[in-house]
Amino acid sequence: TQLAMSALERGRNDQAQAILTEMRDLDHNPASAEFEAGVLKIAGMHNEAAAAYWRGVAENPNRIDTYLLLGQAMQTLGKGKQALGIFQYLVENADKDDLFTIAIDGLLNMNNPRMGSRLEPQTMQWARRAILERLAGKDDKLYLYQLLADMSEELRDQPMRMRALAETLPIAGERRTSQLRELMELARVGLGGSGVPRSDAKLKAKQQMLNYGRRLIGIGEAIPPQVYLDLGASFLDDGDVRNASATFDKANENSDYGGYQRKISSTFEGKGYFKSALRGYENLLIGEFSDVGLVLKVGE
Repeated sequence: TQLAMSALERGRNDQAQAILTEMRDLDHNPASAEFEAGVLKIAGMHNEAAAAYWRGVAENPNRIDTYLLLGQAMQTLGKGKQALGIFQYLVENADKDDLFTIAIDGLLNMNNPRMGSRLEPQTMQWARRAILERLAGKDDKLYLYQLLADMSEELRDQPMRMRALAETLPIAGERRTSQLRELMELARVGLGGSGVPRSDAKLKAKQQMLNYGRRLIGIGEAIPPQVYLDLGASFLDDGDVRNASATFDKANENSDYGGYQRKISSTFEGKGYFKSALRGYENLLIGEFSDVGLVLKVGE
């Protein structure tokens, strides 16, 4: 290995390739073909790298991640359509979910404008139908819902993406908090695709965000204080002062009490809840009685 790398550093690609060829008969490591391909890729020998990946797939079919590396190598060689055909074949014929997942990931990697490749919408819709068919018999598999959400994101189908993520909540386990946060963020941008959402879509998005927020607060797990501040402001927009106050209290359960209490009081003030803002500023004055800015705020 060191000899091959040394030859590359000296610009002796032919010598490096000869060393790697000799290593094939000596090294029975299942990852040896991938390593060889990686070295060849560094040397800019992309045709040879792709051939090594092909050999790796043939010799060790259980190392399914090699398919992704092969797809990237073929894409570099301008053979994206051939790589696409491989992943489509795997989608249709994969018996195990792990290989199916690799195949869908490979298709998603093919949708890469920076590499000059883009999947046709019809291809992505076909792949999404394949995911749905698989989910029909395995509706307790979190990773399949995630694939559905990822493919829907590529299709810019926000409603379907949200439905897929929402379906994971009963089975998400320790990931439930992150799933709820993602759903809240998706609801925040509104439903209905790009552009300014319709008023009814805005209302639906707002209610969804608040509902997910209530569930997030109910879980009781630690989340960044800014999430509490944003959610509390949304409750205030909806006129729900009680939930807003409870949410802001969560944000205050951290070491920077004074900093977040200022933000909370400022939020109450900005939304027109002056009594709540005044109480917050007065509480701050107890510990910061020499702060002229706070004194002026209370005076206002």
